[in-house]
Amino acid sequence: MDRRETDYIRSPWRSGYIMLLSLLIVVLIGLVIYVVMTGEGIDLTTGEKDTSPPWRQWTKNLIELKKKPIGTPSPDQPQLAGALQFMTDAWEDQQKRGSIQLAILPDGTIEGQWSGQYWISKTLDHQVMAASFKGNIVPERIYSDENGEDTTKLYFIGHGGFSILETNSETSRVRNVMGDLYITGWLDGGNNAAGKITITSDERRFRAYTW
Repeated sequence: MDRRETDYIRSPWRSGYIMLLSLLIVVLIGLVIYVVMTGEGIDLTTGEKDTSPPWRQWTKNLIELKKKPIGTPSPDQPQLAGALQFMTDAWEDQQKRGSIQLAILPDGTIEGQWSGQYWISKTLDHQVMAASFKGNIVPERIYSDENGEDTTKLYFIGHGGFSILETNSETSRVRNVMGDLYITGWLDGGNNAAGKITITSDERRFRAYTW
């Protein structure tokens, strides 16, 4: 049997192997998406679980943006006639966690950055080396709390990356901590914004700072 005949005989097996490998890759991608969409997050400070962590919200947001463009605010929500600029501090249990610069633009997009230096514990110093984000408004989402719904508020969400230089004053150990940053918040009728930033390195455990 010559080489051409051998190759002809083996080719179906080779094709089957390629198809099986391709199917496995598709399944793994689907599994990753499922975990991101359904997984809970654990707050490293409080130990509490978040059943709707921001990475789940962000993934859903990206899926929706593939179907349709960014929505426009309803008549009772804030109208974005011009760019809105915010500069505020982030907090955790009355402890400052850097500063946030945020811009909400007339086209419904948002952008900004997080910066600062703070002590996360008595021995760990955090210096934010780089942290920026981009995102968009989500007019369809309705604000609700223990007092009921408020259709006048406008929701927004953004995503980016962060790099923190962590220094242990006790051991002199220095390391670079990197991961994903998410910002979520609400804009009210007086153009006042409030929300939180969430940082995570594994999309399972996170730290959240309010602003």
